[in-house]
Amino acid sequence: MNTEFREKMKRFNGYYGKSITKLEDLYQKRGASFACSYDVNTNYFTEVYKLLEAYGEQSGKIGLLFYSVENDSLRTWFINKHSFIEKDIAFPTDSLVQLEFDIRRSLEVDRRSLDKAIISRGAVLGTPSKEAKPSLTKTIQKATNILLPKEFRIGLEKVEHLLIIPEFNIGQIPFHILQPFEQGVYLVDRLSYSFVPHLCQVSQFIDDEMNLGTPRSLSQKNPLVVGNPQFSQNLDLRLVPLPAAEQEAREISSLLGTTAIVGKLATVDTIIELSKKADLLYFATHGYFDFDKLLDGSFLAFAPSNSYPDGLWRARSIQNLRLKASLAILSACQTGYGKVYSGGFIGIGRAFFKAGVKDVILSLWSVDDEKTKELMIEFIKQLQQPSLYFPAGALQKAILSSKAKNPNPIYWAPFASFGFTY
Repeated sequence: MNTEFREKMKRFNGYYGKSITKLEDLYQKRGASFACSYDVNTNYFTEVYKLLEAYGEQSGKIGLLFYSVENDSLRTWFINKHSFIEKDIAFPTDSLVQLEFDIRRSLEVDRRSLDKAIISRGAVLGTPSKEAKPSLTKTIQKATNILLPKEFRIGLEKVEHLLIIPEFNIGQIPFHILQPFEQGVYLVDRLSYSFVPHLCQVSQFIDDEMNLGTPRSLSQKNPLVVGNPQFSQNLDLRLVPLPAAEQEAREISSLLGTTAIVGKLATVDTIIELSKKADLLYFATHGYFDFDKLLDGSFLAFAPSNSYPDGLWRARSIQNLRLKASLAILSACQTGYGKVYSGGFIGIGRAFFKAGVKDVILSLWSVDDEKTKELMIEFIKQLQQPSLYFPAGALQKAILSSKAKNPNPIYWAPFASFGFTY
């Protein structure tokens, strides 16, 4: 091990230690406990290699990206069995915020949400910008150059799945649309990815999951599928019916061998009680993130009951539960979107992770009801077939199927996997 390599590894460990401290602070803001703490004696670079090696024959096809965001710079590491590359650029946090904003504007995320308000699976927020939207091609190119710089490209060519440890708002970037290979070829065309919460307790994770790197499929015995609840009409927000979500839930429940809970039967009380017993959670409903009230104002919407007359299952209530499900699929709006802090962001989707769900499928913006139905049905079909990088690999295949019919990224780019990929 030469001096340059040792110094690079030392920097990685130092910045990763900072990342753990930022996550601790983020969890405190959530009012949640954090199982890890920075250990100055832990070689986190070695932990990465332990994780990669645990994928067995697939270990050479796994890559890890770690982003460290400071006030005026972005430092990125790309690690796989063949590469250990560090890139540091001057890119202030407000530029990262602008980059995310430009991606959303170039995709016309907010305008399309307004246009689709009658059938959009999510409440409408604000009004669209009157400024001319940026070029989508140029915005994707800029985002790619910042987040997947050219120094990483050769290593990425060998990768089938990326584990991404984000900070700040990077977990809100739709990596599927980045183009690190050649123009017109999206990241999703070549590989899958998942956002990973941290690298703490890697050895325990490896021991718990002894078959990493082998094809997997759904093995649920008690799935809970909910679609198009009968929403309360006594809310400040207008929650329109979601007919395609009901069709989606019924078709998916048929695939999973269960019965969908829809309409007035899908009360919050019922959903909470059934969620505690379910090993798979599937919710096709409205999602909403409240930037002012955060966990106490953000919710998934269900039917009202005596205990919950507004029908809203709020994020704080979700994170305080102890759930046994290994996978939660949130076919709803804004579940992967939230208020940004240095260690990441507070949102709805991660409330399920905090409640014990290992993997969560979430969305970065308000999604189209009909096209989401098609994508999610294909996703469940892919999950039922043995595939690598579960569940992100199956999501990639479903996105490619959707993309072939609906090339516009607005329809397929927002969905991402959050958790430890198998």
